[in-house]
Amino acid sequence: MHEDKFTIAWWMKYGSTPGTTEAIFSTDEQGEGAGIFINTGATAVISLSATNPTPANIVNVTTGTGYIPDNTNWYFYVGRIDTSLTTDAGIMRRNDANEVKANRSNAPAAGNAHRALLLAARQLTSPQRYGDFDIDETSVWNKIMSSGDETSLYNSGSGLEIY
Repeated sequence: MHEDKFTIAWWMKYGSTPGTTEAIFSTDEQGEGAGIFINTGATAVISLSATNPTPANIVNVTTGTGYIPDNTNWYFYVGRIDTSLTTDAGIMRRNDANEVKANRSNAPAAGNAHRALLLAARQLTSPQRYGDFDIDETSVWNKIMSSGDETSLYNSGSGLEIY
């Protein structure tokens, strides 16, 4: 059975003010924009996106400016994508706060990922961009976690170890 859903959770603290566009987790080798990015340019957002190999955007969740981390505090993030849905197919949360949702814009293609996952880097961009941040307790599930599970991991800001 082919599943098109995942949840990714992580704690993050920046070491310095984020640059223009930095990848947190990415498969963005050729400008496809697949992954999770911080864009602190004119829009100041975090984007969680999934694309087809063509590339055609399937889901793109864009947060507000309140999601951008500072360099003094740890923040808890959760991103969920379920491409079997057309409404609310992508969801982002920060620190157990309100959810930001996005609908699916294109049908997903079947098959496995066609590029490796990169951490804190975007390849083949000019110039190459690297994030200056610490990440802890990162986990990826091949299911959609419930809001209750996410709240439990957040643990009122103290976090729980992920096993």
